[in-house]
Amino acid sequence: MIGGELYHIIKPLRNPFYADAGSDMRVDVGETVTLQAKNIGEEAIYRWYDQNGELICDEQECEIEVNREQTCKLEVTALADGYKDYDKVNISINPCGKIKSMFPNPVSDNLTIDCILNNASDASIQITDYFGLLYAEHALSPDATVVSFNTDGYPVGTYVVKLICGGGAVADMKTFVKK
Repeated sequence: MIGGELYHIIKPLRNPFYADAGSDMRVDVGETVTLQAKNIGEEAIYRWYDQNGELICDEQECEIEVNREQTCKLEVTALADGYKDYDKVNISINPCGKIKSMFPNPVSDNLTIDCILNNASDASIQITDYFGLLYAEHALSPDATVVSFNTDGYPVGTYVVKLICGGGAVADMKTFVKK
């Protein structure tokens, strides 16, 4: 029999913490989002990884530009004892897009509408009055997302601009005033 020493290590109990990467997000292609981990209340290292395990940043908060759907993983490591916990946030792309801008508003003769389309194959802009009467419609393509409408013949009032995708679903809506 070979001699040896026996060590009995007593490690203090830890109150566990839980990493919190925040809520899942739905964004547009090219949008910059902020990943923000909830503070765990003690000194810690916060690391964000992409779905391939590559380090995105090692800060509690960081910004990324989204060009595709992805899942980001948060790793939180307590400095006091190395205890770790993980969470993730899913970033999905809006299926259609949104109306980015509309100008001028109020309008007297020409209204320009700029849209962001997120891989939408069947998108159009509709202009209706406040009661739903259709005044104009124009199909959009991913290459042509800016459209102008001549509003000379429109009566004075409030109008609704709708971004329509996928066979009739309203993806976004804004109003303008014809003066």
